[in-house]
Amino acid sequence: VSTQSTGILVQLVILLMQLFYYTNRSLLALLAPVVIPALSLGLAKLPTEQLAVGLTAAIPLLALSKLMQIKANFQNGHTGQLSFITSLMNVLGTMARLFTV
Repeated sequence: VSTQSTGILVQLVILLMQLFYYTNRSLLALLAPVVIPALSLGLAKLPTEQLAVGLTAAIPLLALSKLMQIKANFQNGHTGQLSFITSLMNVLGTMARLFTV
């Protein structure tokens, strides 16, 4: 497991803990630091072919989620609390991952 993957995993756990805590799902907030790393380790044990299929299957789901977010932004007429710099950093981060894979 790389240092970058570990850092991303820690960020994910912290974000999900906050999400669960602030949406009054405290039990899930307590379970997140145990369950998410366990799932990650389980996925790391999968054969490369199965992992590739799973990652490929996630692409349409990610695209659909972005389309739903774009639709909601147009209906609301704004992006809410998102700022230009946040959006720019998301795009640049995605491009960096795209070109470093």
